[in-house]
Amino acid sequence: MTELPRLNASLLAQLENVRVPTYPRAELQTGMVHIGLGAFHRAHQAIYTERVLNGGDLRWGTVGASLRTTNARDALATQDYLYTVCARDQDGFELQIPGGLVNILADADALIAAIADPQVRVVTLTITEKGYQDADRAGSAAGILALALTHRMESRAPLSILSCDNLTGNGRILGESVLALCAAPGLASWVKDHVAFPNSMVDRITPQTTAADRTWLNTVAGYTDASPVVCETFSQWVIEDDFRTDRPEWEAGGALLVKDVAPYERAKLRLLNLSHSLLAYLGLLKGYETIHEAVNDAELRGFVLQTLDGEVMPHLEAPAGMDVNAYIASILRRFGNDAVPYRTAQVASDGSHKLPQRLFPTLKAAWAAGEPAPRLELALCAWLQTLKGKAEDGSSITYDDPGAEPVRGLLRTLEDPEALVQAVARETTLWPAFPQDALLRIGKTLARLTNTGISAALTPLLTR
Repeated sequence: MTELPRLNASLLAQLENVRVPTYPRAELQTGMVHIGLGAFHRAHQAIYTERVLNGGDLRWGTVGASLRTTNARDALATQDYLYTVCARDQDGFELQIPGGLVNILADADALIAAIADPQVRVVTLTITEKGYQDADRAGSAAGILALALTHRMESRAPLSILSCDNLTGNGRILGESVLALCAAPGLASWVKDHVAFPNSMVDRITPQTTAADRTWLNTVAGYTDASPVVCETFSQWVIEDDFRTDRPEWEAGGALLVKDVAPYERAKLRLLNLSHSLLAYLGLLKGYETIHEAVNDAELRGFVLQTLDGEVMPHLEAPAGMDVNAYIASILRRFGNDAVPYRTAQVASDGSHKLPQRLFPTLKAAWAAGEPAPRLELALCAWLQTLKGKAEDGSSITYDDPGAEPVRGLLRTLEDPEALVQAVARETTLWPAFPQDALLRIGKTLARLTNTGISAALTPLLTR
């Protein structure tokens, strides 16, 4: 059997049925730095930038940075920083090789130097929600930015820093974190005048690439790729039009530039991301390994729809002109895409950081209006229940959520569900001053879920 060639620049001209760069990569200029070179960035922002480069504006080559591990650098450096984006749905697939990545850094000093270079005008970040939890540390992304901005102040070079994480007011939060670390004399004042931190909203389902994905790619593409990315065909990017520098014309590639991102953020977090979390935690308890299995469970699908319709939408200010019902229908259709299997455990990860963004604002709005929110309260209980580590069929539930360790500690000593809820509120900082009447309801709901199982707990909440 003939060994397949490895993806590299010399292979591009030989490829068929794969979209490749239409521009001379040797003429790329480095105009951007990206921090957090994971699969999502490479399937999302990099594709929007690729459309700009294919349009002839070669000022926006990207230097990537991955400081936690050298895996991305080690894999992509041997492929001339090329990789394959495999966009799939039930109707088929499309393969694309972006060419805008020109280097990958795995060293903080090198990253600071790259950001300090006046030729770089835009920095983008995908560091996940928990990357903002330790943003006040000097070695964090915010700390690195603050150090780099010290050098940019010396050269009087403005900068635009664009957060692309699932966080309400992501740019504002990042900007506040960076300003808090601006220790050099006059730096904070200079940053306020010369550095922009636009908010943005991003959306594209991008699960972890599996060995099966790599085998499939080898078969359909005819080459091997050490670091391909698999994603859905849908993609959305909404960006606050607030920059201190020039930038790629991302809107020519399909991005939406707006005055205020907040309504789009709220809609995505409280409709799409919340639905994802609901299906993940309830799906794990039912023994489902993937989101598409969970959304095709009629009971869970009905629960999600009724949660959105009855408890979320009454407290949601959607973007002007948005057809919310059509948006919800598209969410469930996308979640049912079995061509891009998304593991429930991956979606469930870091719930201690995700739920405060996805669930708590609507819960608090409902309580403030004097309205119990039994379905949302059950969703919170489902998260607690999964932390016990067992599905209803006895199989193990395992996912990564370091922030939930205080709850796991309480679970080792407390068996009573109502006592557990009170202890979580009293002994951890995970819940922001939940009212006592709500805690009592949540405790009873958790007891019902524990004692009777998911279906029995869901039944009284499902209208027929």
